[in-house]
Amino acid sequence: LRKMIDDDPADVRAWSMYAATTMQMCDATADEAEKSKLARELEESVIPEMEKQSRSPVDYYVLTTKAFVLMRKGREKRDAGREEALSKAREALLAAAKERPDVQATQDLVLGLDISLNDTVQAESHAREVLRRNRKAPLANYVMGSLALQKGDYSDAEAYLRRAADASRPVSLAQNDLAEVYRRTKRYGEAERYARMAIRSDPALYVAYETLGAVLMDSGGDLDEAEELVGRACELSKGEGGREEDVRMLVSLARVQIAKGDATRGKMTLRKVQSRIKELSDFERREFEDLQKSVR
Repeated sequence: LRKMIDDDPADVRAWSMYAATTMQMCDATADEAEKSKLARELEESVIPEMEKQSRSPVDYYVLTTKAFVLMRKGREKRDAGREEALSKAREALLAAAKERPDVQATQDLVLGLDISLNDTVQAESHAREVLRRNRKAPLANYVMGSLALQKGDYSDAEAYLRRAADASRPVSLAQNDLAEVYRRTKRYGEAERYARMAIRSDPALYVAYETLGAVLMDSGGDLDEAEELVGRACELSKGEGGREEDVRMLVSLARVQIAKGDATRGKMTLRKVQSRIKELSDFERREFEDLQKSVR
């Protein structure tokens, strides 16, 4: 690739392939000095040279390469710089999507960044735009279904999520959210089926284990399996400090502890949730309050 761009510096596509390979090398090396060197090359040499050689200020390959470099930076940062990097990456991808509206993957990356930034307003806007062109687009259907689920609109949520969950390349988050729709509407057989599908699709998706555990509790299923599943969800959801990043996992943990007759442990877990109650949605808060009342 280096020889290709030396032979033809104006070949922006070759530059983009070179940048992609450099990012892969950066991810693969355990040597921090080498990693920093490669990252500097991308930011200080490759991107500026691509911008210089491109014939258009909105060249698709330049824009997507800039976005991927920024996304890498956002993935590595844990401070305010993360959001700034991801926001800039989204801007670049939005411009790239306008240049190449035929490339579905670019639109999916935009939606993925909307989700990472927790920007529900832009996520809905971008998803609707994608669905106007392709009503079966899996990720856009997932976004619309997830937003409908948050609003408690289970009919719309089911319609959108089914398209994403039953796609030829299903979205595992859609399978999980569809299972949650069926749990809330007491269709436990379908709920269990889609929750298990979500776990098979993505064994690292912690929320799917919690969803399946909640389904088993609601349907009078195996409480031992439910406890094991919720425990797995709690472990997978822990951040660097060892705390569950998603407080919903603790609500389910308390629930299964209480269901198995261990009210003391259940109350201790509920106290952990109390200080983080603002992190729960209205529906989840009601479930939490009902659980508190059951052990008073």
